[in-house]
Amino acid sequence: MYHLILLFVLVQLAILARYLVYGLFSMTAFATTFLLLIAAAFIWFLSKRLVQKEQNYQPNNIAGWSFYERQTTILTNKPLFKGNVKRGYIRRYFEKKWQRIVADIVGSNWYLTLELQLDKDNYIVRWKSKNRSLTQEHWEIYKNGVVIGQAYARINIKNTVKLKEMMELTFADKTFTTSAATVSSAIALQDTQGTVGTMKRNHLVSNVHVLDVQEDCPTHIVALMLHAYYFKSK
Repeated sequence: MYHLILLFVLVQLAILARYLVYGLFSMTAFATTFLLLIAAAFIWFLSKRLVQKEQNYQPNNIAGWSFYERQTTILTNKPLFKGNVKRGYIRRYFEKKWQRIVADIVGSNWYLTLELQLDKDNYIVRWKSKNRSLTQEHWEIYKNGVVIGQAYARINIKNTVKLKEMMELTFADKTFTTSAATVSSAIALQDTQGTVGTMKRNHLVSNVHVLDVQEDCPTHIVALMLHAYYFKSK
């Protein structure tokens, strides 16, 4: 939405510059630019409607963890269920307002920070920095205000060529990796023993995301959510 507003401003400036330099002005071109604002407003109002569907989500024959995400324009709490019981929520937010504008214009995964409420525990996945290559993101993970882990995006030529997404996470002294094919919605969480969790859409065209984790481990849910929001959320 913000990229449409920015484009409107840039085109308006170009029309003004053309008039000041060449003395030429096109009323048709000027009026047409307002279609960008209309499109931005349409996206906003449509997102408001979709927020209601997200908030009213109720799982249908899903035994594990699930949540429903239909839009990313409006940042709201998305209810998180285990079976038919609401156990918390997932929410993306920005610590600074300008970060949201930049992320909307440049890419939805910039400055990614997440909050998860699971029962009585609050988890924050806080964006820390990019390195000089602008590809390796870094996050710190907090539980009730205390740092419990780190996460890193592993983006390199090898993974890019293979259309593979990958993250590495550490909790205490234990290391995990998340991986997925770029063209697939399915995400796998693994430790040294093998796969300990998965996340995928309920079916091919569904906006319901289903998580299957061993022993309902909250950090496994956090890891899968981070991967999904960084690589899959567009």
